Amino acid sequence: MRMQILRKFLSVLTPLFATVLLAATASGQETVVYSFSDPNGDVLPQAGVISDANGNLYGTTFYGGTYGMGTVYELSWAASGWTETILHNFNVDGIDGFFPTGSLLFDSAGNIYGLTYEGGGVTSACRYGCGIAFELVRGQNGHWTGKVLHNFTTSSGDGQFPFGSLVFDKQGNLYGTASSGGGSSNSGIVFELSPSSGAAWSETILHNFNDSATDGASPNAGLIFDSAGNLYSTTIGGGSDGQGTVFELSLAGGGTRTETILHSFSNQAVDGYNPNGGLILDKSGNLYGVTASGGQNQDGAVFEVTP
Repeated sequence: MRMQILRKFLSVLTPLFATVLLAATASGQETVVYSFSDPNGDVLPQAGVISDANGNLYGTTFYGGTYGMGTVYELSWAASGWTETILHNFNVDGIDGFFPTGSLLFDSAGNIYGLTYEGGGVTSACRYGCGIAFELVRGQNGHWTGKVLHNFTTSSGDGQFPFGSLVFDKQGNLYGTASSGGGSSNSGIVFELSPSSGAAWSETILHNFNDSATDGASPNAGLIFDSAGNLYSTTIGGGSDGQGTVFELSLAGGGTRTETILHSFSNQAVDGYNPNGGLILDKSGNLYGVTASGGQNQDGAVFEVTP
């Protein structure tokens, strides 16, 4: 049932793209850079791509690969055209994650970070694992080694099923969201992962969502920072009308964070609702994003939240 819901959500979140598309000219002419194909079924590259200093593109597929559970791929340019290289095949082995979701992230050494929706260690609440945060370490001769940085579990109020992307702070800590788990309402978390001496990173829960009129529920997007180190994102549920929120986690004393709901979406009038994407921040501190539903034509909206 949960996978059926996820498939339906993905169909709303993004169309089933069979290609990676780039704009070739300012006039909007389209060039097909690479067409995905898998004889065993769907591939679903539902997240965006990132680029390295040489112009190579990196992304994930939700399905496909050796085990059918998703891949991390690189598209490199040569005179003959673009060539795909699979950097990692996700596997259902009780250790690795599978079904990668949000966009990837580079560190300064060129290593890659991301999240998977399921996989990792199996628990009573997560038959196939609650998802992982992973790193792919660049080695010699084009070889990449996968590392599990964190297994999401049901213990100690941890989150489950992360769906968004990760972001670094200036100290090298990673931040993200998990769409469920956390406190008693099982409505998701905001987390921080900090490097430790071992392979795994230490986790700090920054916020447990409680699905109420004064809090959000089910964050499905990544986070962004402002210049002061405050965090911003969206939830698809919760808030005063239960239709989602825009929230801020501001820095407080002792390294803690305080949540402020900046906007509660409503399905009344012309407001959008159920925002399932991330935000961007302009120089004036205005936030911009999209909703999957609502708006004047009830087909979604682009919104601005102004301080």
